[in-house]
Amino acid sequence: MYSIRMIGLISVLVGAILSQAQQLTTVTTTSGDGKPTVSDLSISSHSVTDLRLRPLFTTTIRLPEAVTSVAVGAPTLFEVEHSDQEPRLVFVKPSTRESATSNMVIALQSGQEISMRLLSDGNGGDAPVDFVVNYRPPQSFLIGSSDAVAHSVETRGMRSQRQFLSLIKRLRHRLRSQLRIGSAAEQKMKRIQMVVRLGNRC
Repeated sequence: MYSIRMIGLISVLVGAILSQAQQLTTVTTTSGDGKPTVSDLSISSHSVTDLRLRPLFTTTIRLPEAVTSVAVGAPTLFEVEHSDQEPRLVFVKPSTRESATSNMVIALQSGQEISMRLLSDGNGGDAPVDFVVNYRPPQSFLIGSSDAVAHSVETRGMRSQRQFLSLIKRLRHRLRSQLRIGSAAEQKMKRIQMVVRLGNRC
């Protein structure tokens, strides 16, 4: 009788311990998932972007042009993938479940470079995770190009207008000169005709 009670008590204790361990495991796994984020950034050679990573997750970096080369400071801690079949995509993920930090440089076909700091808190953190990072061309470059084109078109239009006005002035001057010459010749012809008439009378 005593043995049966002891066995029952031990079974209850073991069940409670297993249930509590399962709850702790569930809480730990949930806190380490992190919040997935999608970022839109402009390319800048004068700044460094923090890339938040998580073990067992792959981060996608989408570029506006083809990538020529990728270099990572600690290749044993972070895996970087780039394929010529997808020249505008770079994939990054941690190789270790421990916290790690390194840097990565992406060179583009236009000659621009993107510098990034790779941050991984390991499995214990709950910070946001960059799932997708979309890079855009620099805004200042586009605006500057538009202004330059507009200014060039405006300058050409003003030059054409000035040349047209100058041509009109020259034509007016020539026309007036021709009219004066014609008037003088007409007067001379009238005088000659008068002299001829007087000679005929005599």
